[in-house]
Amino acid sequence: MAYVDARDRALKWFASETGCPPLRQRWDRRLDGLGEDPFGDPYRPSDARIEPVTYPEVVVLTGLFASPHWREHSHLPAEAARGLGIAPQKWVAIPKTRRS
Repeated sequence: MAYVDARDRALKWFASETGCPPLRQRWDRRLDGLGEDPFGDPYRPSDARIEPVTYPEVVVLTGLFASPHWREHSHLPAEAARGLGIAPQKWVAIPKTRRS
């Protein structure tokens, strides 16, 4: 469940118009590294392409969501930002996982 929550969060961040520029730049570089998708929309990558691009950040978030220590900790958003290598921001607020 922690992985699904982390993956869903990363997909939402990727699709967000007001997302975090450092993450977006990182993800755009990774997308460029995948090369052109001959069957996809050149302006909107598919979820199948977004998942591997966001995977390193999903791994970081999965570890936090799965951790009994961090799962309910008030500093989870700040720890997530640190783990992702970004400045803490309002949008980084992490929802509680579905499974406590």
